[in-house]
Amino acid sequence: MQMAFLYVSREYRRQGGARKLMDEICRLAREKQANQLYISATETDSALGFYFAYGCRLAPKVDRDLYALEPLESIW
Repeated sequence: MQMAFLYVSREYRRQGGARKLMDEICRLAREKQANQLYISATETDSALGFYFAYGCRLAPKVDRDLYALEPLESIW
């Protein structure tokens, strides 16, 4: 499965909204028996920290189409 975007406006961050959305996304992925979830995310410290806290890791192969849609220039 693929999750292309999860965005929480600055004024609503740190209130648990992203965690609730991510929990639901993970639940849906398990329900559909997905063996992995591809997440396309901007490489900010906060985004990476959020996903790493869920046990996510960097993909060995980047989906170039999704990467091209990222709003910020790559830091890699």
